[in-house]
Amino acid sequence: MTNTARALICLVGCLTIPIVGQAQGTLEQFSYDSVGFRGIQAGVGTMWSNKVETTPQFGLQIHLGEIASRVRIMLGVSYFKADLTDEEIRRLEEGILQVVDDPSGNATVDLGQVQWQDISLSGDVQYLILGGGARRWQPYVGGGFSVHFRNGSGDRIGGTVIEENLDQLQIGLDLTAGTDVRLTRSLVLNLGLRGVLTGNLNTFTLGVGLGYRVP
Repeated sequence: MTNTARALICLVGCLTIPIVGQAQGTLEQFSYDSVGFRGIQAGVGTMWSNKVETTPQFGLQIHLGEIASRVRIMLGVSYFKADLTDEEIRRLEEGILQVVDDPSGNATVDLGQVQWQDISLSGDVQYLILGGGARRWQPYVGGGFSVHFRNGSGDRIGGTVIEENLDQLQIGLDLTAGTDVRLTRSLVLNLGLRGVLTGNLNTFTLGVGLGYRVP
């Protein structure tokens, strides 16, 4: 992950901290009465990571309404497939060489192109900075958890321990920030940032989406 991406994830976290106290008071109004289908949106973004090349990421989110006057629930699914970075491939190749019995010291390993696919399911709680309800601008910050189903592939790693190690189920910690821009009574443009921290793959996505909101 680039230094810029790390800095932006830290920024999202720093923006969230001053709001926590205010959000605690808001959560005292917690209620399930407004929970239900309130909209859906599709989006695409550019994703940066510490182990795969920059790649497009596609997502779909369902708006489940507000559980308090400033707090809403979003469920989502996302997908990306990207090449491992040259640095990560070299690390894997060096790891293989360390366990190879090579008295001559002439052994080489070439994994070729390796790809990592990720399908994730996420649940976010987002704090609406300006308050709930229909607004022209609706900035937010939030967080949640995600489940990632990952699959590694490559012409030279099929059926090997490398492929097995890349086939993973991971839990992620998600940080989000962005704004909704209401275009019409039921149409919303979303501009958002998402940072995801998992055990061995951290990502940062800058995305744009178009959504429908129940009037």
